[in-house]
Amino acid sequence: MALFKREWIRVKVTGRALRLVAGKVKLNKKQAGDRSNSVKQVSGTVYEIVQPIEFKRGETLEMNREVLTKVALASVEPVDAAEPQETKTSPATKSADAPETPDDEPLNSIDPTAEGLLKKE
Repeated sequence: MALFKREWIRVKVTGRALRLVAGKVKLNKKQAGDRSNSVKQVSGTVYEIVQPIEFKRGETLEMNREVLTKVALASVEPVDAAEPQETKTSPATKSADAPETPDDEPLNSIDPTAEGLLKKE
């Protein structure tokens, strides 16, 4: 797969969220600041993950190929380096069957019984 030939791959989170537990990522200043307790700066924009971190749908980042796993690949898509970095998802790119969730709503606040995900007895 051509995606693995480069050491750093720019990706956009397309799943609900992306959780990374180890490895190196390239972050912008805001992303690094928001995760300052969970990453350690290695050099410039390169950070080592020291505690699990999450990225919301629509965020872009650069992942070291060692971080790419099947789970991560299912939640991201490659972004052309020439495209501008986005932080929000436009309504046109949301899946038609994806539940409407405000971007600032924590994932753990969503009712797991909604829409038949869990049956109540």
